Amino acid sequence: MPMDAHDIESMIKAAIPDAEVTIRDLAGDGDHYAATVISESFRGKSRVQQHQIVYQSLKGQMGGVLHALARFPEARLVAGATELGLDLTKRHRRFSTLVSVEAVPELREIQRTETEWRIGAAATFTQIEELVAGELPALADMLRVFGSRLIRNRAPLGGNLATDSPIGDSAPLLLGSRLRSCWHRSRAANRRA
Repeated sequence: MPMDAHDIESMIKAAIPDAEVTIRDLAGDGDHYAATVISESFRGKSRVQQHQIVYQSLKGQMGGVLHALARFPEARLVAGATELGLDLTKRHRRFSTLVSVEAVPELREIQRTETEWRIGAAATFTQIEELVAGELPALADMLRVFGSRLIRNRAPLGGNLATDSPIGDSAPLLLGSRLRSCWHRSRAANRRA
C-alpha cells in the first residue's frame, strides 16, 4: 500500500529526532521513494547499520526488498555482498542496481525447534557459528577454516549457497550432513533467496 512522502518523513523523524530528511518520488507515482537521511546518530555506524535504523523507523510499512525487485527486475540481489569482489575485479561485471536483503529481519533469524534449526538466508556465518555450531561439529569444523572473522561477519549462508562462487563452502556441508534447504518464492519476484 502506497505511503505519502510526508508520512515517511514523519516516521523517520519520530524515530531519529535530529534527522534531516529529503524524500524523492522516483517514479512520480507516489509509490516509489528514495530517502536521504542525515543524522548525528549515524556517526561511527556503517552504511548498513544506518540503513537498518531508517528501515526500523518505518516499521516494515515500506514495500521492502520484494517491492524493489518488482520495480527493478534487473537488480542483483545481494546478502552480505562478499561475492561481489570477484564479480567486479575478476569477471569485470558491473551492476546498475543492487538490492540488499540484510535489513529484512525475517531473513536474519535463526530459530530452533525440537527437531530442526531454521536459518534465514541473510543470517551471517558468525551468527550461525554462535548459535548452531555447538550442536553440529561438522559446521564448527568448517567455520574454523571459512575465511576470516571479517568475512564471516558479512557472509550469509544464503549468499554462499546462491552464488556460483568457487568457494561455496557450505554446499558440501549441507550435502554431506543430509541437511535440507528451503527456498522462498514470492508473487512479486520469483527469485530464490
